[in-house]
Amino acid sequence: NASFTMKNGVISENTAGHGGGVYTRYNASFTMESGTISGNTTLTSAGVGGGVYSDGPFTMSGGTISGNTAGFRGGGIYSAATNHSGVTITINRGTISGNTARNGGGVYSLGPFIMNDSEVSGNTATETDGGGVVVTSDSVMNGSTISGNSASRHGGGVYISSATFTMESDTISGNTATGYGGGVCVWNGTFVMESGTISENTADLRGGGFYLQNSVLSISGGIITGNSAGYTGGGILCYTYSSVTLSGNPVVSGNSSAYGDAAGNGAEDNVSLTGNGYWYPFITLDGLTDGAYIGISAYKDWNNWIEPTFDAPVQFTEKETNTSFYADSA
Repeated sequence: NASFTMKNGVISENTAGHGGGVYTRYNASFTMESGTISGNTTLTSAGVGGGVYSDGPFTMSGGTISGNTAGFRGGGIYSAATNHSGVTITINRGTISGNTARNGGGVYSLGPFIMNDSEVSGNTATETDGGGVVVTSDSVMNGSTISGNSASRHGGGVYISSATFTMESDTISGNTATGYGGGVCVWNGTFVMESGTISENTADLRGGGFYLQNSVLSISGGIITGNSAGYTGGGILCYTYSSVTLSGNPVVSGNSSAYGDAAGNGAEDNVSLTGNGYWYPFITLDGLTDGAYIGISAYKDWNNWIEPTFDAPVQFTEKETNTSFYADSA
């Protein structure tokens, strides 16, 4: 198989049907050690991979991919699916910034996405989901930042579909979505938060920090604070057929929604459990340790409020000392 290594230099202001800057095919590998890929575009509204289209392993160990535009998916990077299994993107100490696409402004990955000590910032999904990153295969970020991205629909920072995403010692902050999940939107997937911070994200509708639909959120550490939603679920909106499990010592507090309480007044709104009248999401507090601090709001459906209690929808497997579970003002 062919391979291409970029040690330095600039690839800029180019156009193509797919892969405006770089296009690899038939499992060819691309390694970017340094340099810049910028200002490249796809020619049509169906084009993918404004900066890079990768049909083989792509490893980025330095450099910047910025200011590229794709007509459809993956403004900065698009990873294809070879033989029905996605290829792997690995980013170590790289920057993906200021890219634009209708879907997946910074990165659209059909295969595993691994990001270490890197940054995805200021990217835009102009019509649908995933301002920063869209993943559809199991992915991991460690020591990295996803910030200042925006989506015109869901998942301002990250949009996860039918995959598991693990966050280790990272920051997801300052992202926005006009729909659901200012920081993260998980649809038919799983998000594992081991540590790190999710803060100052905004959703115009629901789920300032997180929005879960048919999904699972597992949190064992970290801080979720300062996020906001225009309707409900300032910190986390856990909707029908979803669940949240918290263990260890996470802090989920100081988040808000504009339509927080039964009177429609703004209020603190941290973990919001919202049913559809037939099935209700639930939260399990499992082996919390010293320092855990969690606010919970519970809604029977979009229009009816119920008090969170120690049985349903809040389930304790073990109650610890020096931890706090409290009802939000919502």
